Amino acid sequence: MSSEETLWTASIDLIAWKSLDENEAVKKEEIQLRWLVDEEEVEKVMNLLQSNTVVKL
Repeated sequence: MSSEETLWTASIDLIAWKSLDENEAVKKEEIQLRWLVDEEEVEKVMNLLQSNTVVKL
């Protein structure tokens, strides 16, 4: 990544989540995940994170 490359903040609002590494119940909690992405990753993220779907991250 060059120092002049634009970074975007990708985010997704969660209403529930579950750790797949641990054998525990789904946590019903409204939180937001945010992370930085570059130009190449921003389109991938937009395609992956559709409203009202279950996503494995």
